Amino acid sequence: MPHLSSVADRYTLVRSFTHDDTSHPTALYTHLTGWPHPKANTNPGKGVSVTDYPHYGSAMGYLRPPQKAVPPCEIVDGRLLPQFSGIGQNGGFLGASHAPYVAPQGEPILNHYGTLLSAGHGPDLTLPQDLPALRLGEGRSLLEQLNHQRRRLEQQKTAMEFSRLQDKAFAMLSSPELAAALDVEQESSAVRDKYGRNFLGEKLLLARRFVEAGVPCVQVSDIPEGGEQHWDLHYSNIFDRLCNRLLLPLDRGVTAFLLDLEQRGLLDQPLVIVGGEFGRTPWMDKKDGGRQHWSRCYSMLLAGGGIPGGRVLGSSDRAAAYPTSHAIGIADWGTTLFHLAGFSPDAELFDQHQNRRRRICEGMVVRDLL
Repeated sequence: MPHLSSVADRYTLVRSFTHDDTSHPTALYTHLTGWPHPKANTNPGKGVSVTDYPHYGSAMGYLRPPQKAVPPCEIVDGRLLPQFSGIGQNGGFLGASHAPYVAPQGEPILNHYGTLLSAGHGPDLTLPQDLPALRLGEGRSLLEQLNHQRRRLEQQKTAMEFSRLQDKAFAMLSSPELAAALDVEQESSAVRDKYGRNFLGEKLLLARRFVEAGVPCVQVSDIPEGGEQHWDLHYSNIFDRLCNRLLLPLDRGVTAFLLDLEQRGLLDQPLVIVGGEFGRTPWMDKKDGGRQHWSRCYSMLLAGGGIPGGRVLGSSDRAAAYPTSHAIGIADWGTTLFHLAGFSPDAELFDQHQNRRRRICEGMVVRDLL
């Protein structure tokens, strides 16, 4: 990856993340919430529960809502593991109104931004592209009348949550910043070429535009629709896929993303995380020639957001199987994320289903990262 190598002074490579969950859905939940799944190392049915911890972006948006009319958390081009209902990528016990906004896979999200609000976690709020402002205002007036009647129903709490979701939807639908962020056609050909005119490059460019628009948390997946085995390299074609299909767009796109943020004076503001829920076994599979799931020791790339550049942190044993220094567990990593975002580890979220408050994290800040 020559492009990423050339900007190594902008990031830290951490080689000692570790946990014990090697199942995609439950490990992804842990990766995106900072909490172990209660059914670790399983494929838990549909995957989601109202007792789940919220996605990092949902928790941060609850604690500090964005100042602009933008989502607190945007998932670009569909949730990971949709077959498990997007596990770890919802509002959890905070409720549906705090779920990340999802631009669904396979839909023309660059054509209009109504689809941003039809994420399956609330009412269908998709509006026609050519809906004029006057009709939008009239529609809001009508909805306010309907909601006035709805609030008189017995399920008042649910109705109120529905109303808040509508309020946020209308604010975002009329936000010029959000509309501009979705119009990637405004970018020059040179910029689009730097990112790469491929699946990942286009999503990273859109992510940079969301960051510019003020969206506090953006998640990008390098798994195209129907591409469950995209990076899940269990089979003998592992080196061909890595060298000829996967690493080239990753190398180019992430480098362009980092340099683009830097040139716009934004790299110090967001924390950029390049990684996944676990790594791969440090040996080749004798039967199929690929590599299996391995969570005991794996790497992630971190840049910006208070993380110094030009470092490699952590080491492993001779087999690259277990950390020998700076082992970072998920609880400590989650606590560090919240710390870098400006939240105290003592901050609390309200569990609307159990009617009690819960701490956002339970680990320690990894000071060696800072």
